[in-house]
Amino acid sequence: MISTYFVIIVTFQTPKTFEEKVKKALVLYSNGGENDVLAPEWEETKQAFLKAIQELREVAASPEKVAFHHIPFLKKFAKAYQALDRAFSAVQVYSEFDESQLGSIFSIQFKEIENYQGKYHNALEVIKSEKNNDPSERVELILNTNWNLLKLYD
Repeated sequence: MISTYFVIIVTFQTPKTFEEKVKKALVLYSNGGENDVLAPEWEETKQAFLKAIQELREVAASPEKVAFHHIPFLKKFAKAYQALDRAFSAVQVYSEFDESQLGSIFSIQFKEIENYQGKYHNALEVIKSEKNNDPSERVELILNTNWNLLKLYD
């Protein structure tokens, strides 16, 4: 299963009060306390996911096309996969998203995303081991609770 940063909160006793408090918190923390919440609309998020799929496919048309012998390619692949993973996490938050859209509206299957994820983790290991062999390469690894972010410098 691909991890995500988003949580669904269910409340049964005071949903209206809860909704108001969540809106106030979002306004307070989303954009320095402005009066509007700046979450993107579904269509914008959907387009971002479609773009991320296309960009990943431009780098590696399928998970089988990920070659582990060329570090610049692996860096490009890692960046493209990270963008896909962020966009995929974002679309899953919306009620308009349904997993059945994978393979139809979105030209990627869930199993394929999992396979890309495996290649991504392997690519990180290759990049990290290459960094240890060549100190002139700048590769910075940042650990997040559920996800590894890799800042890649050219």
